[in-house]
Amino acid sequence: MNDHGYTLSEALTALVMLGLALGGVTQAVHVMSGNSIRLERDRMRWESLAAVRELFGRLPGNLGPFVSETDPARGGFSGDERSMRFACAYGGVCHVETELKAGVATLVVDINGHRSFARLRPAGSLRLQYVSANDGVVSSIWPVRPGIRLGAVELEDGGTPLAVLQLENAQAATCAFNIQIGTCVPPNGADNVRH
Repeated sequence: MNDHGYTLSEALTALVMLGLALGGVTQAVHVMSGNSIRLERDRMRWESLAAVRELFGRLPGNLGPFVSETDPARGGFSGDERSMRFACAYGGVCHVETELKAGVATLVVDINGHRSFARLRPAGSLRLQYVSANDGVVSSIWPVRPGIRLGAVELEDGGTPLAVLQLENAQAATCAFNIQIGTCVPPNGADNVRH
């Protein structure tokens, strides 16, 4: 620099340094916005997973045992990868269905006529798997064969377990399940009902 101003090389050097600083700031903003988008997508995914797990957890697991009976109206259980129906409390029927529409996987739960749903984002491939209480064999349909007790139902997303509905494997000695009132009644008809 002299008394008359900056030389050309000094001015160009200043411009290059200013350009590098602005380029660095621009890249930092771009990286942070990309991270923000990923974080928001992950947050939405975790929230939707929690909603699906919570909804699946509302199903009554204290029912059963279910032994290779397919008619839910008679106290049975039937299911495949996309839906299941079983005898529910108070003589009703519980129905669970997984849907994939417009890129959104949805879990629909109907407990005695009260429907609720939860969406999984981004869309996954929700499916139901049935675990035998007899030998632990996992199947995509229920019943598999006569005389097998159902131990649990797993809700999966692309092979990853999301939630498990553990079912009763044996009827308590002090219980006789009455499908009409939907609860366990002592075999002798006493008034002390287990809920």
